[in-house]
Amino acid sequence: MAGAWRTGRKGRGALPTRQAGSGERRAERDQPAFRPSPPCGLLQLGAQDYERLRPGYPEQMWADLRADAGARLEGSVLDVGAGTGKASLTLARAGAQVTALDPSAEMIAVLGQRAAQERLAARVRLRQGSFEDLDPQTEEKIDLLVSAQAWHWTDPATRWVRLAGLLADDAMAALVWNGWHLKASHHETGRVEAVVSERNRRWGTAVPVDTEAHDTGGGWTQEPVLEVPGADRLREGRRRVYAWDWQMPTRHYLELLGTTSRYRLLEQGRREDLTTALGQALGPTTFRACQTLLVEVMAGR
Repeated sequence: MAGAWRTGRKGRGALPTRQAGSGERRAERDQPAFRPSPPCGLLQLGAQDYERLRPGYPEQMWADLRADAGARLEGSVLDVGAGTGKASLTLARAGAQVTALDPSAEMIAVLGQRAAQERLAARVRLRQGSFEDLDPQTEEKIDLLVSAQAWHWTDPATRWVRLAGLLADDAMAALVWNGWHLKASHHETGRVEAVVSERNRRWGTAVPVDTEAHDTGGGWTQEPVLEVPGADRLREGRRRVYAWDWQMPTRHYLELLGTTSRYRLLEQGRREDLTTALGQALGPTTFRACQTLLVEVMAGR
């Protein structure tokens, strides 16, 4: 990844809460658009590609999270939507005992392999399942919950009530998302938009286009996160935004798009047609401006 991390920090004042499932303005890749859980088959696909192509998260973000979590890292730590372990293994390297929860058997298998390779298997407990499988009445209370690029897949009708019930007193949840857009300084973004919009009209689809600016400190990074029901039992703590630059060969970028939900849901012939046209519009290398959003949610009011 090219470029330095640039951090924007927000204070402890909570933003307004929102009605569960309301205001879904975007059909982004994996932005916090708060969707219901995807089809099971979607989650079972592409663990190796996901690990190879998806970006990680800024080192400064992890440093801030560790500092904010403090002694909670020594308690019960849960990674929701753990995937191939980008968060779980980072926390395990820091000395935490982590339960890695994911509905995909393939993702869990890759995570287990990575943990073994790094000799972290003793610090990572693998658990296949969804957040909705956790019963606050019977589960161990959680001191630190982390969900990186996955919280929007949980059920908006129940997630905050469930989270409040699972968190121990003075516990914290750290919700993380990456967002990016193609740099207009390096690409003919109008041409890219035309490629996608023409096919969306023809196919009746809603494939997102990576040209919407996600500027640090504005736009999607400032949207309310806490929703009702459940928001009355939680409060938003710190919110931070980390900006960075990312470039990669276009062929890898097109593979990356293939790991996202909207592209996976396309019929194969359509997906190939779209990625071929995008490759022609983008040139050999893609350049993106990226942001990572960290929102800390605290138990209690």
